[in-house]
Amino acid sequence: TSTRRGLVRTWIAAIPFLAYVQIDGMNPAEEIDRNDPTLFPNKSLGARSITLLAGPLANYVAAVVLFFAIFAIGGMPRDSGRGPMIVGEVEPGTPAAEAGLALGDEVFEANGEPVGSIEDLARISRPRVGMETLYRVRREGGEVELHMTPRAFTLPDGTTIGRIGVSPRQLRDPVSLGTAATAALVAPVRLTALQFQGLYQLITHPAT
Repeated sequence: TSTRRGLVRTWIAAIPFLAYVQIDGMNPAEEIDRNDPTLFPNKSLGARSITLLAGPLANYVAAVVLFFAIFAIGGMPRDSGRGPMIVGEVEPGTPAAEAGLALGDEVFEANGEPVGSIEDLARISRPRVGMETLYRVRREGGEVELHMTPRAFTLPDGTTIGRIGVSPRQLRDPVSLGTAATAALVAPVRLTALQFQGLYQLITHPAT
C-alpha cells in the first residue's frame, strides 16, 4: 500500500522486511528539474550535508539508547582481569571437559598458585604442556580438586602454549545512570573501531 502526506510518500510492502529511504533527485535514473527547489540536487550544500548525515546520526542515537538500556539494567561488563575466574564455557574434548569442569565452577587455584582471573589461569597453564596439574575449584559451596594436563596449542606466531579449553563467564557490575549514559555514548564508536580492526586483520593476515 502507498500513502502520501505532503512531500513524503510511504509504502508498506506485502512482506514488511527491511526498509529504505529515497529522496527525490538522488536517483541517478531520474530526470532532474533544475528549477524545482524541492529536489535534493537543488538544495544548498548545508541542507544536503544535513540530509546525508541524518541517517548515520539516527543509527548512532538508536545504538546509544540501546547500549544505555543494557548498561543501566544489566550492568557494565567487568574487566576479565578483575576476576573471579568463573567458568562460562568448556570446549568439548579438551582437558577441562574430560576432567569434569562445569559451567559456574570457580577456579581459584592452579599448580599451587592462586587464580583470580582468566589471565592468572592462562599464565599458569601455558608453560605446563603435557604436565599433569592440580586445579582447585569451588562448586556449589564446596571445593573440588581436578587433575588436568594442558595440551599444546600453537599460536599464529608459531609459539606453543598449554591450554585446558575453558573460557570465563562474562561478569557485570551495576553502575549509576550517569556512568551508563557516558559508556553508552562511547560504546558504538568502540564497537565500530573493533569491526574495522577485525576487517583489517582479516585482510592483512588471512587464515591459512
